[in-house]
Amino acid sequence: MSVDELCQEMDVVMLLRVQHERLSSEENQNFSKEDYFNTYGMDMRRVEMMKPDAMIMHPAPVNRGVEIADDVVECNKSYIFPQMTNGVYMRMAMIEAVLEGAKIDSETNQERQAVLR
Repeated sequence: MSVDELCQEMDVVMLLRVQHERLSSEENQNFSKEDYFNTYGMDMRRVEMMKPDAMIMHPAPVNRGVEIADDVVECNKSYIFPQMTNGVYMRMAMIEAVLEGAKIDSETNQERQAVLR
């Protein structure tokens, strides 16, 4: 299926940024923002093809004009800013859980060692 066809079918379109740092030197030399955008990018033409209640998501940072057009970032189907905000809270919660888990593991190890003595 083409991207145009997929836009008409999907309930959620999740975009990711092109990570140039992961491309080889040759891939970076041959990469064309214009070609990528024309083939895969989300523009208002594709937004208008989407279902009325479909959502556009992107975790940020956004490469405007590469995977998504400027006007799409803030259109009525875009959930990019709430997703970005919620992502911060999710990462905070995960870090806290890991650190709390490390604290609990440390306390449990101390209790085990005390029992063994």
